[in-house]
Formats: sequence, C-alpha cells, structure tokens
Amino acid sequence: MPKTKRQVFSIWEILDKPTVYNGEIKRIVRPVINKRAIVLYIVCHLLIAGLVSLVGSYAIYFFAQGNYSTSLSWTNIFIICALICYSLLFLINLRKILISFVLFYQAKAREEIRMKCVFTPSCSEYMIHSLKKHGVIIGLINGLKRLKRCKFPNGGEDYP
Repeated sequence: MPKTKRQVFSIWEILDKPTVYNGEIKRIVRPVINKRAIVLYIVCHLLIAGLVSLVGSYAIYFFAQGNYSTSLSWTNIFIICALICYSLLFLINLRKILISFVLFYQAKAREEIRMKCVFTPSCSEYMIHSLKKHGVIIGLINGLKRLKRCKFPNGGEDYP
C-alpha cells in the first residue's frame, strides 16, 4: 500500500481562514511548530547583533581614543553597544515574538480551553490577525479587548 503524502499548509494559510462551525462543533487548528527553525532564527539574530555591537564598540573606542580623553574602557563601550543592539533587535522582532507565543498557545493548549471561545475567528486567531494588520501596540490592545469580551455569551463574527 503506497504512502500518501501529508498535505502541508503554511501557518498563514491556516490562520487566514476563519474557524469552521459544523453545528455546535468547531474545528481546532493546531499549528506545527518547527523548533529547529526557531532556534536557528534566534541564534542567527543573536550572533548578528553581537557582531554589530562588537564592530561598533571597536569603532567608537578607537575614535574616542584618537580625539578625546575618555574614562570609558573598551568593555564598558562594548556593553553599551551590545545593550543597544539587543534592545533594537527585540523591538524589531516584537511582532514575530508575540505571534509565536500565540502559535505556541494554539499548539499546546487543551482542547477544552480553546473550545470556549464564542467568536469567529477564535480569540487567538483574532490576536494574530490584529498583530499582522495593526502592528504591535494597536494589535495587542485590540487582542486584549477581544479577550475581555470573550467572557460574555454574545458571540458571532468579529474580525479585526
């Protein structure tokens, strides 16, 4: 008996479709999390930010030594550059970080918890759509407002 190929969808194809209602039964989509790709992505970003902070701190240190008398040592300059680079890296990737937390919740949360949502799309799907559409600040505010409304039994369709 030949093996059938498993059809693989990207997570964005799955999340762009709202949850399907079949009478009272909801279809729960559990995303597949590629742990190796996530670790590789994080390591590459940390290495790039480390190299940028190293090169930047060398440049600042040698520029300061040639022109000004400074009381800062090379290690202090490196620590300041590293903090700036890693802070910028975190802010640049904040949307992806928040979306990955929601995807992790979707993959690992119990079915009873995920079935409690009375809206279409579910609250986690709404949070992802809102983060993609409105950005980090407005998307997070809209998603948290939606979570507050989810307690009340007045469901229906509600898109960001």
